[in-house]
Amino acid sequence: MPTSVRRWTSRSTEGSEITTHDTIVETGGEGVYLQTDVGVATQMEKLVKVAVTTYGCSDV
Repeated sequence: MPTSVRRWTSRSTEGSEITTHDTIVETGGEGVYLQTDVGVATQMEKLVKVAVTTYGCSDV
């Protein structure tokens, strides 16, 4: 993701450059960042496809 794009998550504070994804990766975890509007079916389909492709399954 280009550095000029601001990333926002539910745990970010407004204007913060530190995201949940960054925190996970910086502490040795794995994560994939994918901006998704849960109200848009095609974006949710993409989210599930990325999760299954990356991690082999989705446990919701």
